[in-house]
Amino acid sequence: MVGGTTLGFQCNIYSDGACQNFVGTVKPSPALTRDICNGIPGSGITCFNQAAFDNPFADSTAEVTVGSKQITVDIDGKSLAFLSIDQACNDNGCDPTNKFTHPFEHSNKDCTESVTVEGNYDNADQREYMKSLLGETLLKTESNRRLDLCCSSEDNNIIKDVASFAQVVVNDALGNNQAQMSVTVGVDCIDTTALDCASTRNTLTEAALSTVPAVGGLAAGIFKVLCGKV
Repeated sequence: MVGGTTLGFQCNIYSDGACQNFVGTVKPSPALTRDICNGIPGSGITCFNQAAFDNPFADSTAEVTVGSKQITVDIDGKSLAFLSIDQACNDNGCDPTNKFTHPFEHSNKDCTESVTVEGNYDNADQREYMKSLLGETLLKTESNRRLDLCCSSEDNNIIKDVASFAQVVVNDALGNNQAQMSVTVGVDCIDTTALDCASTRNTLTEAALSTVPAVGGLAAGIFKVLCGKV
């Protein structure tokens, strides 16, 4: 029997020691603030923090890594992340061979941008939350937005630079991996250049990432940002 001492805890009661046959739930009241599992009849009783149960990432750290290179692309960073993740990933994981590709013509070159996505997670909510984090990451790393005055049509003449790699890894309070996802951006006609990590670090902050909305109640409690590690 494990006791809780705050109103954030509740007890689930089972009729068997293996905790398979659920009987009911007891939640604390203002008058019941200590050891709420004590004194409750039942062979199997478990106490847990309800907030952490509702949001398994509540005490987790989301480590966001941005690569050391940037690359010129035709699609904005957030859309690039969303389109590629939607194509490569389902509820069970991501297929890195199912790449999002997009041809474009800029700077007098015929190019194709492609994005490889890798990831593992437990459910669709975790997938969508990490997708949002990666979308925000590529949005914040976007720079040098400009007109291609050489060879592009008027309705498609904007190019920009984004990080060629971004990753989010979610670890629990004990350091155990809960989920992760990465996007790698490539363009077949343009070389990568060095990413300005100082500028990136000023915009891609822990505070900025903490504003990414929760998905299904799922949101990391702590953020860590790394730049230039890949």
